[in-house]
Amino acid sequence: MHWIGIGFLIAIGFALSCVILPLLGVVLVLAWEFKKPIISILIFVFVVLFGIALVSNPEFGEAVLGWGLIALIAYSIFGRLKMPKKKTRATILLVEDEKPLSHAMTIKLTNAGYDVTHTDNGEDALRLATEKTFDLILLGIIMPKMDGLNMLALLQKSGKLASQKVIMFTSIDQQKTIEQAMALGASGYIVKRKHSIAEMIEKINETLRDGTTLMLC
Repeated sequence: MHWIGIGFLIAIGFALSCVILPLLGVVLVLAWEFKKPIISILIFVFVVLFGIALVSNPEFGEAVLGWGLIALIAYSIFGRLKMPKKKTRATILLVEDEKPLSHAMTIKLTNAGYDVTHTDNGEDALRLATEKTFDLILLGIIMPKMDGLNMLALLQKSGKLASQKVIMFTSIDQQKTIEQAMALGASGYIVKRKHSIAEMIEKINETLRDGTTLMLC
């Protein structure tokens, strides 16, 4: 509702035959709307017309002011409804070397509203997870160049696990491996061969939304 306040500031300035105050109002409008030059120009034109009208015909000046304020209020209300702010998409790093599965998961996760980055080896995954903070890392265990547990240990050592969740995404279904991954700081464990992609994504949604531990073993 900053528009209304600025509009009144301009109006009061002209009503008091003050030059500095309305010019200040114009500057505030232009500064606020620097990303919307067309609106800024229209506001500036309105201020000029209002000043001219007020000097030449006070009654007409009041009418210009009234319609101008109505336009400002309408823009403030309906402009926001028509142009909602874009929501930031949650980011996921998918570390999977099985091409058919990684392709399907990337498509399904993207369709579910996530910004997905994919790599098929541990070294690239470690570099990406170090350079950027992801909302979630789906991390395989048996991978080229560096296995998932070693990568998880390095992330834990670097402190990067404090700012991003890691869920193991593997076919290994051994209690010892599950316990080792959780001890290294994993936020969950998925045995991918036991579950459908739809089921896995549903649980991923719940984990990112509610912060719960994801265990699909």
